[in-house]
Amino acid sequence: MKPQFVFTKGTLTIEVYGGIGEIGGNCIVIKDRDRKIVFDNGVRFQVLKKYYSGKNTSFGY
Repeated sequence: MKPQFVFTKGTLTIEVYGGIGEIGGNCIVIKDRDRKIVFDNGVRFQVLKKYYSGKNTSFGY
């Protein structure tokens, strides 16, 4: 998967893989030399709505 946005300053790189222009699904990787921090926050609602209508069907309505 390719990042949607990349910012680099010196040895620091920030890569955004999801969440730009949408609600949910934020995934950001911050890299500095040989270290990485990954922030993965939730589900992309565009993908989720394919499988979930938002209605509670477990009670028959």
